[in-house]
Amino acid sequence: MSDIAKSKEVFDSFRKKYNTPYSIADLSATVCELCGIQAPEQCAGTPIAAVVDQGDKLMNGIGKTQKVLLFCADAMGEHQRKNFPDIFERIEKISSFRFLSTSVMPSVTPVCYGTIFSGAAPCVHGIEKYEKVVLKVDTLFDESEFDLTVAGRRYADENHIRLDLFEHFLVVGEGLAALGNLNEFFRTFRNEVAEACEFNDVLELYEVAEV
Repeated sequence: MSDIAKSKEVFDSFRKKYNTPYSIADLSATVCELCGIQAPEQCAGTPIAAVVDQGDKLMNGIGKTQKVLLFCADAMGEHQRKNFPDIFERIEKISSFRFLSTSVMPSVTPVCYGTIFSGAAPCVHGIEKYEKVVLKVDTLFDESEFDLTVAGRRYADENHIRLDLFEHFLVVGEGLAALGNLNEFFRTFRNEVAEACEFNDVLELYEVAEV
């Protein structure tokens, strides 16, 4: 059985058990479909048609989605929605969609995030318990349009910014990309970056967040 078939078997069993057509594994597939890029190699998730159709309507035939903000809140399951209905109601009022989707087991942060960003089941992406390790499989962030190194160098080239500024803080692991030494980057290069990129507002926001 292939890795994708193994994952599909896991996801389908949860979909059937909880009577919902959606899985957290569908996020990567949906984002990649919206942007017109290849999904992670082991992705067994399914693009959510309603979201893709809405994206196409918003783009109005001028191409695929080019910018995506992913906010993946931790421990925000359906039980939290039931416990704090007033808060979630405010979010839903400004949202186009809300999908009830199945998780994976065990439903702990590293295991779930591994599935969310790779589209693979835990038995395939390799994180099957609460442990903080780097994913060894292809993820949403490894695709060229989302690769922070590729994006950063392209931005630097287009805006005539020194590449070594990016090389000091762009850390792309074998799995999830991460801005691992962003704090050190700001401390070391804050003035140069502010001058080169006009990042004064970003630096001010960073200082507030740091406090």
